[in-house]
Parts: sequence; structure tokens; C-alpha cells
Amino acid sequence: MLDIPKRRHKHFDLTPLVDIVFNLLLFFILSYQISEYNRIEVSLPESNIVSSKENFLNIYIKSDNEIYLEKEKVSLESLEKKLFGVDKKKSININSDKKVSVEVLVKVIEKIKESGFEKFNIITKYKK
Repeated sequence: MLDIPKRRHKHFDLTPLVDIVFNLLLFFILSYQISEYNRIEVSLPESNIVSSKENFLNIYIKSDNEIYLEKEKVSLESLEKKLFGVDKKKSININSDKKVSVEVLVKVIEKIKESGFEKFNIITKYKK
């Protein structure tokens, strides 16, 4: 009688790997969409000076004169009140759209100065 050896088939279950990859893909797609909605669109003017955006308080002025303190929409009148509660040692970055009138920009700077801040920067896009 012939003795035929039994073959062992190795079976890899790929279901857990597919589940993990699918969950990672889903996480990145959803988190990308959330971050897009939190961004404030401002078209910055160009300059040869490199600006730093770290460890500062950011004010955004959109082309339609909407003002945002970080990600919170504020009016020009309430901007000064909001700035009173902030540490005065911080510097403020003003991210103003290039289409904003100089009058609005000056009014925002006045509110910053009236609330006790000494340092502020007008952020520009680096011209290459």
C-alpha cells in the first residue's frame, strides 16, 4: 500500500487586515472633511518677509470684512472685549485678506491697541 503524505494547507484570514485598513481609510476621510470646515479662507498679500505663526493669537479679516478671533466670528465692537481676557504678553497675528480696505484694517489695529496689546504682526504670503 502506498503511503501518501497529507498536505497541510495554510490559510491566512485577511478579514482583520481588511477591517483595519477600511477603518483607517474611513478615519482619514472623515477627519479631512472636518478640518476643511474649520479653516478660514483669507487671501494674503505677498511680501519678501518671512512671518511666523507659532504661539500667537490669530485674527482673521475676510474679504467681506468678517472678523474672526481664532475660529470664532466676532464683530468689530466685541473684538476689544474679547481681547481684554487674553494675556497681554502674547503677540497678535493679523491675517487680513488683500481685498480688505485699509480703513477696516486700521480699525482692527486700533481695537488691538486699545485692549492693551503692544505687539502685533500683519501676516503676508512669502513671495518666492
